[in-house]
Amino acid sequence: MRPAPGERVVEIADVQVKRWLPFPGGPIRLRSEVGAGDEGKSVTLLAFREARDAALSRFEPVATGRVRLATRYPAPPAPLAPLGESVSVESPYDSAALFHGPSFQLLRSLRFGAKGASATVDLAEQGVPRGALHQGLLDALTHAIPHDELSRWSSEVPGDQ
Repeated sequence: MRPAPGERVVEIADVQVKRWLPFPGGPIRLRSEVGAGDEGKSVTLLAFREARDAALSRFEPVATGRVRLATRYPAPPAPLAPLGESVSVESPYDSAALFHGPSFQLLRSLRFGAKGASATVDLAEQGVPRGALHQGLLDALTHAIPHDELSRWSSEVPGDQ
């Protein structure tokens, strides 16, 4: 999806990641579907899944969301209120919880609470090409998720998963 001249992405909402997108070392076939809506464009990223039986090979959703484009840019929102009872945690890059190279290390501070996380990212870094949906920002937003410690947020997730 490419914005029209003068447009840029002003909101990404209702994002749902459906599955991991592995990079096995060869080319990956991707497709996007964009539909019109009242509150922005609905966007689906699909990846081709190769099956042993060619008849079963197909494109499958990887992520969905809603994107709003505009030519007039709203003022940035005020920062959210503090998370409440939370603790500052070590950078996932320093602890090796994430193995991102320097270009993708946009997270500057991270706090965890019982019901969520609060993160500050530095978008002034120029290591990741911006792209239409600012993939560096999208990637950085996931760095506040304790991928290997989801039990922090749900007692239904065993500590070893």
